[in-house]
Amino acid sequence: MKPRPAASFAAAVFALVPLLLTSPAAQAQSIDRQRERCTTEGLSPDLQISACTAVIRSGTDDDFNLAVSFYNRGGAYSALGELERAIADYAEALRLRPDYMQAFYNRGHNYAALGRHDQAIADFTRAVELRPGEARVFYNRGKSYTALGQFERAIADFTRTLQLRPHDPDAYIDRGVASAQLGDYDRAIADFTASLRQEEDAFALFSRGTIYLATGEYRRAVDDYDRALQLDPGFEDAIRNRATAREKLAEGAGK
Repeated sequence: MKPRPAASFAAAVFALVPLLLTSPAAQAQSIDRQRERCTTEGLSPDLQISACTAVIRSGTDDDFNLAVSFYNRGGAYSALGELERAIADYAEALRLRPDYMQAFYNRGHNYAALGRHDQAIADFTRAVELRPGEARVFYNRGKSYTALGQFERAIADFTRTLQLRPHDPDAYIDRGVASAQLGDYDRAIADFTASLRQEEDAFALFSRGTIYLATGEYRRAVDDYDRALQLDPGFEDAIRNRATAREKLAEGAGK
């Protein structure tokens, strides 16, 4: 038998490699690996985006699972601060699964981060309709209402948050802020105080101190600013307001 030239043999072997790599079984295994990475928590956003994109482009998933890939890629874009891309992916997820509560919630969160609070509220409202017991949705909708100056609606949402999550210090603080904006200082002080029973917080102390300052209770204001500055020594507004309260006390004003 005539010996086969070594170069021809090598060419024949290497010619098989692309065929093996592109076989249906190999492709399926590759997409399965990418799908697993697309749904893996804690993976770097860049790797998750790459994996989810591969799954989306493969055309192998039904609408339900394709929506999950768009949703997960949206989360990765959001983690990178690419909020418009995240919003676009959540929109695709919702096109495929119109009852995808978490996609409404996350898209609303991104709208709020961009200052598009009307759109955020619309998404949070749809999320509430789909899952009425989610405290975080009421809380974030309340923050968007606050940003739009709709303080009564904000208070209602923070109140609902506290019904679902009674020991949430942030909800107390934000309801206190909304109440203060409406001039309901007694209610605001009660909420800041309730928050402080849960945990010491410089902003809650500053906010309560500022109401005391506005109502002439300068000694209480100084005490709150002192405590706030123990927690956050660089809190410039607290430093300025404490100086004002001390001046008022030195003048014999208030109490």
